[in-house]
Amino acid sequence: MVTLRKHRCIRFLSILVATVVLAVPIGAWAQSLEPEFESLTVSLWAEFDRPDVLVIYRGQLGSDTELPARLTFTLPGYVQEIHAIAERQDDRLVNVDPELVETVYEGDDLLLTFTTESPEVQFEYYDPVILVQQDQTRTFSYTLTAPYTVGAAAIEVQHPFRASDVTLIPEPSETLI
Repeated sequence: MVTLRKHRCIRFLSILVATVVLAVPIGAWAQSLEPEFESLTVSLWAEFDRPDVLVIYRGQLGSDTELPARLTFTLPGYVQEIHAIAERQDDRLVNVDPELVETVYEGDDLLLTFTTESPEVQFEYYDPVILVQQDQTRTFSYTLTAPYTVGAAAIEVQHPFRASDVTLIPEPSETLI
């Protein structure tokens, strides 16, 4: 009788150990899922308050994204500083703790990484290169490369103050006044 109990105990422990070993990769896999954005909007404000283009990213993380989320965005390497990084808290934008922000230059890119407790984030920087001025004409070209899966993406261009004959290529799908 003692041998039978000992055998059952060893079998139970073997099953328990196998279950724990199998559960570890599943848990690790669940935590390694990339964040997903429900929506991502990039606003471009040419010559808003200085001669550059203010670039504003606003993102809403998907409901399946585990918080806190660590996000990394690839920006042009010539960007010298990030103007603001914020997250929504209690119906207002609050600056992300600088301890949770990292910027690293890698080749021709600037990697902006930060951790957020909120599903709604925003960051801003000035792009000093994309706006080209020739006499009274100004042009710029911007391409959005999303770092994660995005459900809905939009690029907004603010009509510059005192500008006339503004043309967008491709044509906008919607114009707000």
